[in-house]
Amino acid sequence: MKFIKILISTIIILTSTTSFCQESRFSPMQFFNQKGDTLNYRFLFPDFDPLQKYPLVIFLHGSGERGNDNAAQLQWGVSNFATDYNMKMYKSFVIAPQCPKNQGWGSFKRGEDVKFNDTATNVVNLLLSL
Repeated sequence: MKFIKILISTIIILTSTTSFCQESRFSPMQFFNQKGDTLNYRFLFPDFDPLQKYPLVIFLHGSGERGNDNAAQLQWGVSNFATDYNMKMYKSFVIAPQCPKNQGWGSFKRGEDVKFNDTATNVVNLLLSL
């Protein structure tokens, strides 16, 4: 019984340390525009040569990760970019912005037919400015 408790404790410690390390590769940042609006985002920097060009990946999360904690957007999928293997084989800069609560990436009107608005949402304009 004591062995099982130690084994379970060890597994919990190892998995939580791994999760923490992956998340810490994404630097927490904020972008401010001249109007005072803020966009929280995380930025993943690869080991890079300043004389080379690298892709920029912008990872847009789903509606469940909206908020202002600047962490929820890392919950699904984007952490795959931060694995040792992918950072070595597919070097890229990754931006993972967090859409504020009660806002969205899409600019459309819901109704009988979905119609896109002519202008982007405020959060998309912030992302484009970034």
